[in-house]
This record gives sequence, C-alpha cells and structure tokens, in this order.
Amino acid sequence: MDENLIKLIVPILLSLVVTIIFSMRSIRHSRLKSTLLYTALINGVILLAGFLWLWISAPDGLAQLVQAGIYGISFIIILAINIVIVLIGKKNQFKFQNKQL
Repeated sequence: MDENLIKLIVPILLSLVVTIIFSMRSIRHSRLKSTLLYTALINGVILLAGFLWLWISAPDGLAQLVQAGIYGISFIIILAINIVIVLIGKKNQFKFQNKQL
C-alpha cells in the first residue's frame, strides 16, 4: 500500500475503533447525551489530529481539499454508527430492565 494512503486510513480506523469501544462501555454507566457528546469529541479530536498531520505533509492544495472532504465524511459516518450503537444499546438495556421487573 502507498504510504500516503496508510496515513489517510489509520486515523479514520483509530477513531472508529476508539469511539465504538467508548460508546459500548459507557452505555450502561452514562446518559445518552453525554455518551454521544463524548464520542463525537473523541471522534473529532482524532480526525482533526490526522487531518493536521496530513495537511502538513500534503504536496498540493487539491490533495489537502480531498483529505478534508474524506475526513469530514468519515466524521459524519462514524458519528452515525455511534448513534446507532448507543440507541440500540439503550433500547436493549431498557428491555432487559423491564424483563427483570
């Protein structure tokens, strides 16, 4: 694989994995809004760091523009994945609590 492609993909995958793990762990212990806020912040910080890293090393303006678009789309997709995970987790937790009563 090309080195630049690896530099582009690693922050996206890292952000996806870290935010999924964080959202899965915090479903039981936190409220819905705080879980989604923290996962969005973690997602944004990791992707921003990756974007800045690539912005410095990109050879031209068009490559920087494409990278910004890819990271923006990745942010939205990862956020949507985390919203679905949290909502399904809270729904299952609610069902489990009602069965125990």
